[in-house]
Order: sequence, then C-alpha cells, then structure tokens
Amino acid sequence: MMTEGSDCPINHGSAPAPGTRHFPGPKGTLASLRGAVAMQRNLLSFLCGLESRYANGGFDPIGFTVMGRPMYLLVKPAHIARMLRDSESFARPLELVEVFRRSLGFSAVTVSDEEWRPVRKRTMVYFEVPKLHDYAKAVSEVLQRQTIPAIIELARTGEPFDIFEQMLDVASIAAFVNFIGDQIGETPKPVYQAVNRIFCYIRRNVFALYLPPLWVPTRDNRELRRDLSLLREYLRPKLYSQAAEQTMMGDIARTHKLADGSPNLPKILEEIASNLVGASETTIILMAWALYYIIQNPDVEAQLRAELAAVVGDRLPTTHDFKNMPYLDAVIHETLRLRPPAYTTGRRVVKDTDLDGFLLRRGGLALVCQHITQRHPKLWKDGEAFNPARFLASSAEAPQNRKSEMVFFPFAEGRHLCPGRTYAIYEAKLLVLQLLRQFHFTAADPEHFDNVGLDARVTLRPDRPIRVRAHFTARAPGEMNASAPGDMTCR
Repeated sequence: MMTEGSDCPINHGSAPAPGTRHFPGPKGTLASLRGAVAMQRNLLSFLCGLESRYANGGFDPIGFTVMGRPMYLLVKPAHIARMLRDSESFARPLELVEVFRRSLGFSAVTVSDEEWRPVRKRTMVYFEVPKLHDYAKAVSEVLQRQTIPAIIELARTGEPFDIFEQMLDVASIAAFVNFIGDQIGETPKPVYQAVNRIFCYIRRNVFALYLPPLWVPTRDNRELRRDLSLLREYLRPKLYSQAAEQTMMGDIARTHKLADGSPNLPKILEEIASNLVGASETTIILMAWALYYIIQNPDVEAQLRAELAAVVGDRLPTTHDFKNMPYLDAVIHETLRLRPPAYTTGRRVVKDTDLDGFLLRRGGLALVCQHITQRHPKLWKDGEAFNPARFLASSAEAPQNRKSEMVFFPFAEGRHLCPGRTYAIYEAKLLVLQLLRQFHFTAADPEHFDNVGLDARVTLRPDRPIRVRAHFTARAPGEMNASAPGDMTCR
C-alpha cells in the first residue's frame, strides 16, 4: 500500500542497460490470435487479465502481439508519463480510428498530425473558463426547464427511472445550445438522439476485425447513414445563420473554405458533428456515475448537502460556487478515478524507445489503462473503494501532493489532453448541486443497483439501467410539470 507522505512506493534503483530486459506477457502465434479475439470482445477485461496474470503486482511493462503487431501495456506511472508526454517517441495511432473516421469524418480524432494542431487550437478556444461559465448557464436552464420538472413528476408518482437515460437528455440538449446556438426546446429529440446512436455505432464496431464499406446495406450501416443524414440536414441551414456568430459552429463555418471562398460543407458538418458527439459522451458518463456513487454512499451525500447548504444556501448554485466547494470537487475526481469515461489510451511507438531496460520497438502500440493504474493497490489505499476524501488537499493520496509520477490521468495528458475535460466537470458539478438541492434518490431495486457493471466499449457506460426513485427534500417542489424523456440509450 501507499505509505503516508510518499509519492509512489516504487524502487527505482540503478537503471539497467537499454533493451536487456524481457517483457513478461503471452507468447506465440496462438496467443496472438487469442489476443485479437479477446480485444474485440472486451478490451478492458483483456487488459485487466494481462495485468493480473503477468505483472505479479509490479510495474514492469507487459509485452504481447496481436495479429503480428507488437503491443505493450504500461502500468508504472513514470512509464505512463513518458508515453503521454514524449511526442517525439509516441504519436497518435491513426490506424486504429477507422470507425471514427467513417462515422465522423473530419475531426480532431481522425485528422493527420499536420491538420491536428489548428483543429486543436480552434477547439481549445471554446473551452476556456469564461465560456465555461456561459455554457453552465445553459445547463442550468436545461435542468430547470426540462429535467427537474420531469423528475418532479416521477417523484410525485413514485415511478422508477434510469439515471443514465436522464443524463443523455441533459448533456445532449446542452451541447446543441452551447455549440450550435439552439434555444432550449428547439432541437428535435430525434436529432439529439441521433448523436447518441452515432456513438453507439462507434462503440459496437471500434475493435471489429473487419468493417464492411459503408455502402454495404448492413443494419449497422443503414442506421449510421440515417443518423448522420438526420444530424447533418439539421445542421446545414444553421451554417448560414451562425456564420457571423461567435459560436463554435460559426468559427468552424468560417474556417473551412474551398478555393473559390465558398464554405466547405462536408468538413464543416463533420467537425461540428464530431464535437457534439464527443462532448455529449464524456459528460453523460461522468454525470451518471457521479450520481450512482452518491446514491450508494449516504455519508458522501450528507457531506455534499452540508457543503451545499453552507456555500449556496437557498439560491440556485452557479459555477462561481465551485471554488468554495472542495468536497464536491473531490467527489467528481473520485468518480473519475474509478469510472474514467475513457478507460484506455494508446500511442504508436515512433522510434525504438527504452523504458527501464525494456525496449519498445518502432511501429508497436503502447497502451495505458486508467482503470488499472487509477485503482492499483500500490498506488491507492483501498483503491476499489469510493472515498472522495483521498482528493482533499490534506490527503497524501491527492495527486497534487505526489506530482513526481502520473497516478491520475482520466483525460490523458500532454499535448493530447482532452480539451473538453473542464466542460464535462463543470456540467457534472452543476447537475449534482441542482439535483441534490431538490431531491434525494434511492435505488429502485437495491440488488440490481449494487450489481451495475461496466459496458467497456470505448467508454465506461453502465452495463444496465441505473434505476432509481426520486424523493423530495424539504425544499418545496413547485408547480412545474413535464413529461419524462423517452428512451434513447443503445443498450
């Protein structure tokens, strides 16, 4: 276990000669074929199985091959930091994003390294803190006008509902308001539901050994073409109304021009659609798991309510309250530790690279797994337990108190650090505060609730509905009325 005040109890010792150490891991052609099948079926289980079987509780990188390609699973924090920060030795593995390319087209995930930098720079502008405060106002309005009225009706009837399904509506509508300039209630439900279904297609097919061309009329291809058409046809007329506006869509519309100066419609539509998909997915997952853990831990809920009462009182919470709410921040970060929306990150090895005597070969694929490292027993005390106190400033476990090595990286790190990370955190915090202000939630079926697992295809969604009942707190519910949103999950 971690000892009090230590960064990470790893024995560094003297450095071995480069390339002199042999990777632990499965060997042989049969193991390579089995690895390909296992990665397609359940990548998270495959990676956890490798770490459990070959790491022996240590931090040596694990080497294996899949369809003849060398791969490496990195667990040691110093190795992870090297992979994520050393852009001369490690690069984005563009060959692994074919399903993103066919679904989203031009996006920060799929572009070449030459195109990536301007896309990244343009995206970062729209996630600066002043804009995040404005975005949060839209989230608050979505909650007050749609989500909370719907939950009020469910609380009055005692009808159970799925947390994840509710979060889909909040995050999806807010993304259209913030990025496209829609008014609340303007975006048709089939359109914002299409965003979720597009990502569901990616989740189902990201590790497929073979993807038929998009023109082949498989069920998946037909549904993807339909959803892409629905989304892009909705966005197309907005290009012209937003072209002069200081919105994300307006900026993208002004950026992509053909040689004659006319808008490059395919690129514009592809980039804005990819931003809608990416922003929605991360936010949905963080919101849902945060509420799940709060419901599971009454002591955590009690401390959150006490902090809410002390800082906010009877008024509506805002993003400016966050700086005075360290326990709320700790709850969100502990959620990210146990349930990072993206649970693994990969980089292509650009040149032969030595890590403590282990030689990663050029052309190989290096993987890190947040789900493994962020709960490793040598890095975290009771790493499987939900304990927000470990993220308070006074805790020896808090990442800011052990900066020498990377133990917490839910949004990756380095030049490819997720630009929308703070957007997702702000939304999750605001949602938690506004819902706890008015409701107390309980599991609709405790046994079912306690057994919610992971659907680990690309992101860590719950593997079943998180069904709860809402109850009013002492605060009067008001007279708002709304219908509960319909099902838009891909389970």
